Formats: sequence, C-alpha cells, structure tokens
Amino acid sequence: MSAVDDDDNYRKIESSYKYKPTSLSIPQVSRIPLLKALPYLRVCGCLLKKPKKDYRLALKKALLYIMDAKMPKNDLKLEKDPFLRLGFGMNVYFDTLKYLIVLMLLVFVFSLPSVFVYASYNGLAKQPMPFVTQFSLGNMECQSGRMLFDQFDFGIIPGNSKIQNFCRRNDITKSCSEELDQAQVQSYIQEKCFDKSECEIDVQKIRGMITNNFTAKSNRCLEETSNFFVQIPCTFHKGELQKRRIQGLIVGCIGIFISLFFLVYVDYLNGIFKNLYIEWDVNTVTAGDYSVELDISEKMWKNFIEKIYNPNYKSTKLYQFKKYLIKQLEQNFSRLPDLGFEDQKIEHIRISMITFAFDNSDLINLLKKRGLAIQQENYNKMREINMKIDHLKQKFLEKYNRPVTAFLTFENEEGINRCIAYKQTVTANEFIDIRTLLGQELNFKYASEPTDIIWENRHFTRWDRIKRTFIVVSCVLLLLSISFIIIFACSKIANKAILKYPAVDCDDVAKIQGNSFAANAFAEWDRNFDKEDKEKEEPIYMSTVKCFCEFQQKNDKFFTKYSLVDGVRLEDETNSQVQKPICYTYMQDKLLSYILGGIMSLAIVVINFVLRIVLINLIKWIGEDTYSQQLKSITNGIFIAQFLNTGFLMLLVQANLDEVRFPLGHSVFNGPFYDFLPLWYTAVGYKITQTMIINSVFPIIEFGIDYLFLQFQRIFDRSCGKDTYKTKMTNMQQYIDIYSGPEYLIHFKYSGILNVTFVTMMYGLGMPILFPIAAWTYFVLYSLERVLAAYFYQLPPTFDDQMSKNALMKMRWAAIFYLFFGFWMLSSKIVFSNQHNLIEDIDELMKSGHTIKSIRVDQASPLLLIGVCIFCIIFMQNFFKKTLKKWGFTFGGSKINVDQNLPFFFKSIRLREAAWLLKENKNLKEEYGFSIISREIEDTLQKIKIPKKAIQGVPYYIILANPLYTRDLHYICCDVPARDPLIKDDDDDDDNNCEQSDIVSIVLNMAFIPDEVLNQFKIQTGFRKYFRTAMDFYLAKKGKKLIKDKNTANDKIDILSSNTATGSIIIRKITKIMQS
Repeated sequence: MSAVDDDDNYRKIESSYKYKPTSLSIPQVSRIPLLKALPYLRVCGCLLKKPKKDYRLALKKALLYIMDAKMPKNDLKLEKDPFLRLGFGMNVYFDTLKYLIVLMLLVFVFSLPSVFVYASYNGLAKQPMPFVTQFSLGNMECQSGRMLFDQFDFGIIPGNSKIQNFCRRNDITKSCSEELDQAQVQSYIQEKCFDKSECEIDVQKIRGMITNNFTAKSNRCLEETSNFFVQIPCTFHKGELQKRRIQGLIVGCIGIFISLFFLVYVDYLNGIFKNLYIEWDVNTVTAGDYSVELDISEKMWKNFIEKIYNPNYKSTKLYQFKKYLIKQLEQNFSRLPDLGFEDQKIEHIRISMITFAFDNSDLINLLKKRGLAIQQENYNKMREINMKIDHLKQKFLEKYNRPVTAFLTFENEEGINRCIAYKQTVTANEFIDIRTLLGQELNFKYASEPTDIIWENRHFTRWDRIKRTFIVVSCVLLLLSISFIIIFACSKIANKAILKYPAVDCDDVAKIQGNSFAANAFAEWDRNFDKEDKEKEEPIYMSTVKCFCEFQQKNDKFFTKYSLVDGVRLEDETNSQVQKPICYTYMQDKLLSYILGGIMSLAIVVINFVLRIVLINLIKWIGEDTYSQQLKSITNGIFIAQFLNTGFLMLLVQANLDEVRFPLGHSVFNGPFYDFLPLWYTAVGYKITQTMIINSVFPIIEFGIDYLFLQFQRIFDRSCGKDTYKTKMTNMQQYIDIYSGPEYLIHFKYSGILNVTFVTMMYGLGMPILFPIAAWTYFVLYSLERVLAAYFYQLPPTFDDQMSKNALMKMRWAAIFYLFFGFWMLSSKIVFSNQHNLIEDIDELMKSGHTIKSIRVDQASPLLLIGVCIFCIIFMQNFFKKTLKKWGFTFGGSKINVDQNLPFFFKSIRLREAAWLLKENKNLKEEYGFSIISREIEDTLQKIKIPKKAIQGVPYYIILANPLYTRDLHYICCDVPARDPLIKDDDDDDDNNCEQSDIVSIVLNMAFIPDEVLNQFKIQTGFRKYFRTAMDFYLAKKGKKLIKDKNTANDKIDILSSNTATGSIIIRKITKIMQS
C-alpha cells in the first residue's frame, strides 16, 4: 500500500490469525491520478484517459450540508492537489528538481558557442569515443598546426634493441644516429615538413644518408627491424595562436556569464522557496504555528525540586512542575506589551497545552527493539526486553522522569509571538524580574512539527553533539580513505591493461608501415614476449602491434585474436619462420579494459551506495533532535563522500604530480596526465561522462530491485495467488510492512542532486555535454520520485524548508568549482600556446609546463579573477553573515513576520484528533488510574466542532501521536475500533491483550505516575491488576477520589456520541470520511 493509496481495499484478511485492519493502520495521502503525479503529461493529455472525479468529496460535502457545516478550505485544496499532504519539504523537493532541469538546459544553451568552438577543431577526431570528446576542450589539440623546427630530434633505433619506442637520442640510439649525415638529414626533413601540418618521409632515402655503411650494418642500423624516429613539436603560427586565444577568451567570458547566471538562479530559487514557505505557513495551519520549545536544564529542574516542589501534595513532580510553569509563564507573557496580532487586545495569554520530552532515550530505544520483537513474534526476546526496561526503571527512575524540553502550545497567535520576542522584550528594566525562571534564562524558539521531533535525542546538549560529531567525522574520513584506496587501486589495475599501448592515429601508422606492417608488428610482439610466449613483466609497446591488430580486425572479417601471423623471432639463430597469434594479448587487454572501465564506473556508484548506508547510521548517532536537522547532516555527509568518489577520484587516479613536486607524486600519483591534456578528455573525461550516465539511470535500477523484492514478498505471502486479502502474516504490523511500501528517504536524494550538480559544474566548461546529462538525471528523478511518492512509498514525515535551504546554500559553491577548474582547463599551455617539451619515448606524455608559478594574464584570467571574488563573497556570507549584516553589506536577511490570522488552537483540531487524545487519556485513566491531560483540556476537547481551518498533520507534541513511533513501538492506538483483537500477546488469555500496547504508553508517561506506584509494579504479563491496585492504594492514602472502572463509569468522553440515532450515524460517516 503506497503513501497515496486508499485503504478501502483492506476489508478482510484470511489468515491463521483473524483481525481487521483499520484506516489508521496504513499511512496514506489519497488517490492521485497519473496526470497529477506527472503534470507534464498534460501536454499529451488527449492520449490519456481522464481521471474520474472522486465520489468521496461529493459525499463529504453532502453530509456536511445536512449538518449545516461547510467543507474546510484546507480539505478543498488537498482535493485539488493531493501532494500538499506530503508537506512543504516534499513539495519544494519536487520544485527544486523541476527548476534544476530548466537551469541545466539553459546553461547548456549558453554553452553552445563553446561547443561550436570545440567542434570546429578535430584534435581528438581519430581518438576513441569521438562522439563525446569532439565536443570537449581537448578537441582543440594541436592537430592542424604547423611543424616548426626551433627544436627537434631524429635518429635510428638499432634492430637488435629490445626497446623500440625511443623518441630522443640516448645511449642505445646514439650509435646509429651518429652514423647519419646530420646536416643532410636535417635539410631533407625541413624540406619535407617545414610549415606543414603533416608530411611524408622516405625512410629508405634517409637510410642512404649513412656515412659509414659497414659500421652501421654491424650495429644493425640498416635492417628492416630498425626504426627511424623523428620528433617535431606541433606549433601554431602567430595568427593561429591569436585566434585560439580569442576563442579561449570568448569561452572564458561565456563561463563567467554562466557562473553568475547560476548564482543568480540559485539565489532566486532560494528567495522563491522562502516566500513559498511563508505563503505555505500562512495558508496551512500546523501545530508548529502555535508552539515553541524551551530547554529545561538540570539546574532549573533541581531548583524547582528544592524550592517549589511539595511532596505532601497529591500530585507528582511533573504535574506540579507543569502547573507552576504554566502559571508563571502565562503571567510573564501577559505583562508584555501587546503586539496586535488579534483584533482585540488580549489581557491574559493562555497556554493551551504543555508537553514534555524526557531524558529517557534508553527506554525509547528498548521499546523500539521490543516492538520489532513483537512484530517478529519473538516473545522470548520481548520478555527479555521487558526485564531490561523494568531493571532500568528501578535504577534510573529519577533520570527518566526528568523533563529536558517543554513544548508550549499557545491558544492564539498573539501568545506565540510574545513568546518568540520574549528575549528581546525583557531587556527593558521594567521586566528585569522575569528575565529568568528558576535560575535559568528563558530562551524560546519555534518548535518543529510534532512528526519532525526525534524524542530519544532531546536530552543531548550542544557539547554532546560536538563531541559526537568529531568522532563521526573521524570515522567518515577513515571510511572515505578506505574507499578511496580501494577504488584507486582497482582503477590502476583497470588502466594498466590499456595504457601500455600508446594512443596514436592508426591510419597514419598503417600508411607509414606499408608492406612492412606485419613484419614490424611481429618484431614488436617478439620483443615483449619470452620463449614460452608469455608477456614480459614490463612490456614496452610502440604502436605497431596495436594498429596492426586494429587494421586487420577492421579490414578482414575473418581475423580474430587467434589468427596467426608469420615472422622471425629475434633470438632464433636459424631465422626460421614461425606463426604466432600476436593480437591475442592486445585484444584481451582491450576487452578487459572496456569491462573493467565499465565495472569501475559502476563500482563508484555502488560504493557510493554502500557509503550512504554506513554514513546514515553514523550521522544518526550524533543525536540531532529533529529529523530535518538529522537529514540535513546526513545529506551533507553523503554528498561529500559521493563528490569525492565521483568528482575527484578518477581525476587523481590518472594524475601525475611530479611536475608540482608533490610528496607522493612519484610513488602514488604517477598517472599519465600532468594536466588537463587533450588526451585526458579521451581517457578520464569519457569515464566521468560514463559514470554520470550510469548515475542517471541508477535510481530506476534501484527502484526495480526494491519493487521486485517487495513483489516477491507479497506473492509469497498470498501463496502465489491474486487475492490480496489472503495472508500468512499473523500480526497486523507484518502485513502492513509488506503492503505499505518502503520508507521514503529524502536525505540521500538531496545529496545525489548536489553530487550531480557539483560534478557537472566542476568539469562543465571543458565538457559541456555534462549539462544535458545532468538535466536528464534531474528529469528521471523528478518523474520517478513523484510516481513513487504517489504509488509506492510510505507517507514521509512533514519536513520544513531546512532541507531545500541547505541544498541551495551548498549549491552556490558549485559556481566556484566551475570557475576555478574552468580557469585551469582554459589556461592550458598545450592548447593555447607553443609550449612544448620533448619526450623520451612514445609512452611518455609531454609535460605540461602548467603550474601555479606559470600563471600569467591570458585568456583564462577573467575566470580566476571572478572566481576569487565570488569565493570571498560566498565565504563571508556563510561564515561572517552577522558581521556583514552589521556593516550593512548584506540584504534580504531579515525575517518576515506575517500575521497568519490563526484560529484558536482548540478550534482548529479535527474531530478524529480530539477523539484520539480523549480515548488515549480515557484508557489510562480508567484502566490505570492516571491522566496525561488536565480535566480542563478534557472538557474543551469534548466540546469542539468541525474546524473551519483545520490543523494539518499531528496537532500534539506527544510521542505516540507520531505514526512513525506507533509503528516502531508496535503500539495500537486506543481509537482503533475493536482494538483488543488486533493485539496479539504471548499467552492464551484474550482479556489481557491490551496490556501489550498499554505498557508502551505507561513507560513513556511514567512521569505522570507517582514514584510509589512505579516502584511497586513490574512489567510482566497481568501487570494491570497489580498496577491498578497500587494506584488505588496510593489515591486512597492521599485522600483522592478513586476512578471508577470503565464498565461502571459514566462515559462522558466519547465526543462522537449523539442523542439521536440519525445524528450518530451521520457523524460516524463523517468521521470515517475524515480519516480517509
């Protein structure tokens, strides 16, 4: 059952254990037609079947009309857009994806001039994956430049040399090279190649320029297996160089515009969402609109116990503290000046409800484990946990009953606004006597929504969280280091298979080799294989074997890696012809490199997935007291891990830091690329693009796995039949878990958005193709998430604007990466200058000469200048915002205070919510002799009517009012019809089934129970009669009136009762509809 499915399908269930699930069992929003889930389908709406109107809305209106009542405005809005039930946080998440799609498409459009500039060259046209690299900055490689002869080298490599890939004279090539007539050869080469983009040289003619044929022959310089080398730098004419720099400047200016547009767009979104949140807050009523929270220190509680608490009174410590707190705070708030939020001046500010969070995280965590044990029907484990709870109750009762946070819910808007302004107002001398209470300075802040509260973490102090954060950061860094080492090592292995073959233009090689192609390829293979035809440990290949195999495979459809080639082995003194499969190893390495390359791209995504799970659990341990703050921390942690693995890892694997004298440059970071060289875009840029494409479809794969697993569970549960009413489950929660879908996790979704944005911006200037890939990723996420939120996931908690605000604030830093990395790419000495350094052999990549010391004013300088300025601005805004605001250098940071025109708190509570609290209190009062709400609140709730503007979500700051906790604690609420049959315990006595759920409520509300009673009862089967006996004895001793048993009590609590049968039927129907 999804978050938005209806519950009407669940009427009966055939199983070994009979029960009837109710509408409260499964969280749901409403039925959502596909056109509402995916609004863009309205473009082709004519092809889709129009959704039928929901009959329930008309029925609800009709029943309310009979009672002379109107449909609440909020209900009408929810019927129009059912996604509003998901809360502001979820809706703004969908809006963020939608706006990011537009942003990336616009940025790509702005990048089109850069794309056309890159595509106008053909430097990487003959390299692998040209469909990706031809639109990158690397395509501007010097391919059509001119050969100038400021410095060049030539020579002959002897045929008997085991190494044939030299490009400069050395001890091996010196003997043959010096036999050439230097002046004659140089003159010939200049004649053929001067000021040309390519040239042909007759090697046989150069061999004829040997000065001493006898000596040359003895050195095997004239054999066919000897190779002639010439190394001439590719350079540009002054005009060509000027043209490139102008184009680079244009690309840089476009990059500056894109970065500024990106920043303005993100800030615009931030402003829009801020205003939307205000509008949302005005148009919707939630418990947070009426409520604030106040931390209660140990000092405050201790002062109350020592100075105010009277043990002779009939009430508990908490009740006395609650009464004292309400009285003092109402007096204080009433003294403050009127703020004008109500039509008439309020003489007395009233607190409608006050609830507390306690230092009882141990108990809550144990109750969660107990709930899981009950769900799994592991009653031995449940009894073991009951004993632990009972032991802790006896040992730490004072600790567990100490309140750590008070949630104050005010009657009206004037009250909460006076409370929020309390700290600033009481600075005046006339209020000096109310600045503190019980020795604690009063500092109120807006309360999060009830479903956003993490009750077991309310006792953590700021210092506790700082210490835990330090430990978690250390663990995260360790995990990132381990994952970095694993991926780094695997990438090295994957690259080793193909990097031993130099990247060359095989068409040119084939043209040069001519009729000697096969012989030279065999000779190169022979030099790298021993007598047993095993490849040597450090083979040295030129380009002959690679290009020969590629050429044969391309032109001979029958050629395979097993095809034999004739040749003579160098160490064979008989010079006899042999046949060897010289292409076998190359083709195996090529296949292996493709497979490993794809696996590594997928491995990064998978490792990110594993890191995500580990980081979630680590960050949860920090102890944030709200889900929004916890999810914010999780988002940041997962994003950093994913960004390092995706954005930096492949960059560092291929990096060579020798040129900058990095300490580990020679031993660890010794990859082939000194800089963003043209071939970097072919090797690394393509892998990054491949990873981003895999990342874009990974959510679909992940959903497919989850869906198949869930469907398998459901099919197995109904014994491969189609009847969903039939189940093997023997308790309610097991059945709900199978059919309610998985929990919606929004944190890693935001981290995924940040990761895609940062990687795209990081390499976007050099590889603009990443922008449409990012837009496609956001489109997949937008479509998939809305559909799954409608039909697959459970109803998520209600989030505020903190998640979106955090993501957008982080996203601004992506512009810094775009500018700085764009600057380094665009200032390449290889592409935009005649910088060149001769290489020693064909496997070596030319050093870039591009270091920090080489930075000059050039076509990329504007990017650096703007990048530094924007970095300073964002840094100051993030870390010195208050100082900037004080100096007057910031704007738009003031909080907008809007009069929401809220109704009185109790007038905005729905009937079903009032019934829930009354029945919970009634059960505790009649069965166990204590109450959790006052008689005044009880009377008020009995008299409420259908609200005109109802509170959305949970209205009470009570742990069991949160559906997530009732599910985890396996608690069946008291307002559930036929509650007792739904509760299954560990004995055959059906009369005590309710105890299994009631014990949860009792443990969580121990502060309302006298210590004398708590010390006497034990958590065990049949505890109710012992508990009630102890409570009755305590009440009799204190002279209080005993509470009658529910069977004889005058039931005044059920607000849904009516004197007439007709009225009763109507109201029950309305309540059922309201619950749906």
